[in-house]
Amino acid sequence: MAKPVDSGPYADRPAPGNSGKIFLPNDGMCMYVDSGAAWGTWGPVYPGELPVNGDFSWINQGGASVEQTYGGIFLEAPAVAGYSLRVRKKATPSTPYTVTAMFLSNCYGGPSPTNGYGMVWRQSSDGKLIILNISQPTCAVISFSDPTTASGTLQAFGANPANPPRLWLRLTDDGVNRTYHWSNNGQYFMQVYSHVRTGYITPDEIGFFVNASHATYAPGTTLLSWEET
Repeated sequence: MAKPVDSGPYADRPAPGNSGKIFLPNDGMCMYVDSGAAWGTWGPVYPGELPVNGDFSWINQGGASVEQTYGGIFLEAPAVAGYSLRVRKKATPSTPYTVTAMFLSNCYGGPSPTNGYGMVWRQSSDGKLIILNISQPTCAVISFSDPTTASGTLQAFGANPANPPRLWLRLTDDGVNRTYHWSNNGQYFMQVYSHVRTGYITPDEIGFFVNASHATYAPGTTLLSWEET
């Protein structure tokens, strides 16, 4: 008997002919249902790896909290004026490595100042950080001397990906350079910045964060997937 549900690379999707069968690609963007004569497209669906909350620890927790009631890791912080990165971090993998994270944003996106979220590299010896920050209206790579003190914007990019509620971010260290990427579909990534891997910091920690920079609205984001390759 043919399996009612199958999965694998999109390129290995079998020919239609088994009415009602479902195919879940592990590298695609939709779910497919066999009508018996053709594959119908349903979706979207995005493969990923469920993050493990116990793998991460706090930097500048303050009143921030995490919960996993509905899957993923929901990170929320209290409203506060000015920068205040609430960070969940872990040790970096051995180089070369790529870490890809999928987020559902719950951050205020009104007039400046605005809250943000994203991925972070950290140097544990002195606490310096570099973040790939997603906010409205400006998204940027920013260096910090500590979680509440920005020291400089390394790159701001105007093609703002903050509007989609679902977003992928990617940090890569190939042993020579560190690169920063974003995507709104999890398959095609745009590089937004690159620099030598020892630029500003030589990170030994990596993670995700929310940035509370609005005095009225609390920031939050859900980490749905965390993949290290």
